Amino acid sequence: MYLYADKVKMFLKQQGWTPERFAEELDVEVSEVEKMLNGEYLDVDTARKFVMFFKVPLVLGYVDFTKCGVKNPFTK
Repeated sequence: MYLYADKVKMFLKQQGWTPERFAEELDVEVSEVEKMLNGEYLDVDTARKFVMFFKVPLVLGYVDFTKCGVKNPFTK
């Protein structure tokens, strides 16, 4: 899964969190948060934890469906 890096950065800024803190919250390695911040591909485990953290309705705004190569299934 790919995320909009700018939105993840904004979230961290709003929370006052470091990448290390966010990694703790998600229970992932800091390198996985760095992937989010660089717009890189996330593995299934990290993507699952991200979705569970934000819950489905909110997480949809972070997913870059175009970069993932799929149409957003929640739009017409």
